Amino acid sequence: MEAGKGQRVLLEALALLRDRADWECWMVGGAQRGPEVAYEEGLKRLARARGIEPRVKFLGQRSDVSAVLGGADMFCQPNIAPEAFGVSFIEALYSGLPVVGCRLGATPEIVDDSCGVLVEPGNARALADALGALLDDPRRRAALATAGPGRAAALCEPERQVRALAAALRGVAAGSRAAA
Repeated sequence: MEAGKGQRVLLEALALLRDRADWECWMVGGAQRGPEVAYEEGLKRLARARGIEPRVKFLGQRSDVSAVLGGADMFCQPNIAPEAFGVSFIEALYSGLPVVGCRLGATPEIVDDSCGVLVEPGNARALADALGALLDDPRRRAALATAGPGRAAALCEPERQVRALAAALRGVAAGSRAAA
């Protein structure tokens, strides 16, 4: 539960979609330090002020993330601060969820057009448009969801990564021998 994950932008986007009856948002993650507690309380106040409080569920810290992801229709984390690597994006892709995120940090390296939609960071209107388009198009959501596990495996499957590393090391070693 930290501001860089973009929850405030997500709530602003959902407020733009408040007239639609086809969504509910689950905020997963617990506040662990004082500033995070204050941030979460601010998010709850924002949801209340925007008239979307009944449809935004703050689930707190969870140890059953795969079960929560398994019950979702899509995953959205509109970061406003870059991450070096987004484990949550990989988890969502492995779970077969279409992903909506921002063109920032490692997200564009993880999420491509085959498995998700990326918007500019901090743009609640663009985020609302992307979410609304996916809500309107279950076939596109299904296609993105189907591609997710393969994309996650291509990026993170240990055996595949070890083979790629071994091949790279062989290439470096062969170059060293040729230079000697």
